[in-house]
Amino acid sequence: HLMQATTNNLLIGCDIGTSSTKSILVDTHGCISAASRCDYPMYRPQPGWAENNPDDWVNAVMTCILDLLDKPGIDPTTVKGMSFVAQRDPLVFLYKDQCVLGPSISWTDMRDINETHKLYDLFGRTALTNTTGLAPIPGVGLPIVSWIQKHRPHIWNNTHYTIKCIYLFNKMTFT
Repeated sequence: HLMQATTNNLLIGCDIGTSSTKSILVDTHGCISAASRCDYPMYRPQPGWAENNPDDWVNAVMTCILDLLDKPGIDPTTVKGMSFVAQRDPLVFLYKDQCVLGPSISWTDMRDINETHKLYDLFGRTALTNTTGLAPIPGVGLPIVSWIQKHRPHIWNNTHYTIKCIYLFNKMTFT
């Protein structure tokens, strides 16, 4: 529940999820002064597929932050920091001017199951786990890249950057 801030030092926390961004404004003692939520769609163009538009994340975070700062009694100059947490490893494929080349495939997506198994066959599950610390799973990382290379060559051939939620930070800081 919401409480009056006990200090003049406030922090913003944003949780960027698969279908919404939730944000809170807290003081340095953990008292929540305000909360905001902005929903966006999870696109499912085919069964087993799940995608987000990365710009939906940016717009939702900006909407939530502005909503928090617009609450009665909130002085924006007292915000001393922000923290972001995001859904599991969404990749964003960017052109050289940092324009998004296509949707971000969600970790809940299963379209790359064949690519996942091909990676196991090619490198061995144990070798992949020993080398990277993780076994590739559908919807995350390397299987997505493999799927994009095979099924969306127009995206892969124009990709200059592949990043995760750093896309959001770049947009927020205009870099």
